[in-house]
Amino acid sequence: MAYSDSAPAQRPRRGGGRTAALGLTVILGAAGLVAVSSSASSASANSASSVVSAGQRALDNASTSSRGVTSNTINVAFPVSNLSSLASNFGFSGDAEFAAQDKAINTFVKVANANGGINGRRIHAIIVNFDPTNEAEMRADCLQWTQGTPAVFAVVDGLGSYAGDNQLCVTQEGHTPFIGQWTTTTNWTTKGAPYLWWTGPDQATILSTLVSWAKGAGLLGAGRKVAVVAGDRASDQEALKGYLLPDLKQAGIKNPLLETIPADPSDQAATGAAA
Repeated sequence: MAYSDSAPAQRPRRGGGRTAALGLTVILGAAGLVAVSSSASSASANSASSVVSAGQRALDNASTSSRGVTSNTINVAFPVSNLSSLASNFGFSGDAEFAAQDKAINTFVKVANANGGINGRRIHAIIVNFDPTNEAEMRADCLQWTQGTPAVFAVVDGLGSYAGDNQLCVTQEGHTPFIGQWTTTTNWTTKGAPYLWWTGPDQATILSTLVSWAKGAGLLGAGRKVAVVAGDRASDQEALKGYLLPDLKQAGIKNPLLETIPADPSDQAATGAAA
């Protein structure tokens, strides 16, 4: 998990490609680092490694709100997206696990409750189906969980489809714990600290490791050209400007070729044209 050291506000207590000529191409997209293709220890790594101890201190400042908690139950929201139904429209790769999310959640909750739940309270799973391409719907869900009724104590996204600014809606705005698989770079958990927790890897470390490996393998430097293709979403641009470009600069690459393309799944036609 990744977490961070920013001081949190108190949680509300009531509702309310190919690279034949380029040398190295890095593609940053909707899930952070999407792909690396090649032809022939950074500052961000230090930053990423330092958040562990600082993040633990941040936990001490977290709200002790009992929102979504009763004497014998605790409400936990589980956002579920049917990516299989969107595959034909947006080019997603179908996967059997998408259709099995409800069963997996109920199995997990049943086992947890059979073993005492959380501090003796049974988990009440609130499974919410949503369209990951509908930002307005996702924000409405966030506001419902963090301010509306029924109140929820936490949000858990096992597959990582509740992504981007919507994670910050739950954590930074709503001061509600969120555990999800989708990740970007360390500054994202800084914004959502101490409520934002990732089960996937912090992309800052991956980008730093990528650049270090590429330089060690002789793919960077010695006049080789470098290109970076990044999505236009805020998380992609922050990963590019705050982490990858400084990593490349430290490796001696100061002026890589930069290209920005639409990154939202609903922009498939624009993304294809730009690519």
